[in-house]
Amino acid sequence: MKTIFKYQVIRFLLLSVLFLGANSCKKHDAEVYVNANTWRIDSTEYHVQMSYRGTYSVRSIIQFSDPWDDVLGIQFYSRFPTESGTYKITDSPRSEKELCLGTSESFSNLRESFNAGYYCQLVIGESGKISIMANRVPLIKQSATNDTSYCSFNLQE
Repeated sequence: MKTIFKYQVIRFLLLSVLFLGANSCKKHDAEVYVNANTWRIDSTEYHVQMSYRGTYSVRSIIQFSDPWDDVLGIQFYSRFPTESGTYKITDSPRSEKELCLGTSESFSNLRESFNAGYYCQLVIGESGKISIMANRVPLIKQSATNDTSYCSFNLQE
């Protein structure tokens, strides 16, 4: 019983340190915090109901969806990451430490993609499950408006 508790404490401390590290490397002064397994676009918060892991063409993807099929998707370079660390958000991943993020109102209707050049923290759990966190990443809207939206997320597979 002590061993299980010890690993839970270590995991909590590790995630706390990584979350704080992700927040210290940002391009904006305003702080936005989100609860576990949620993402926020501006003032709208989405709660994860399920996650899906699969491959698309040569890319590996994870999709998180809420009960209304709003989706935040992550696309990796070729295979799923095997090490924790800081990953660069790009428009198209070209190396193992890069990923692409996007949101949609359904699995097939892209609404926004994330602005390249920002970073997020990724943690690989003991079972290979992925946790990913970032704060106030600007979104590129797929519409005619010039408004800028920001997304913060704290997601666990």
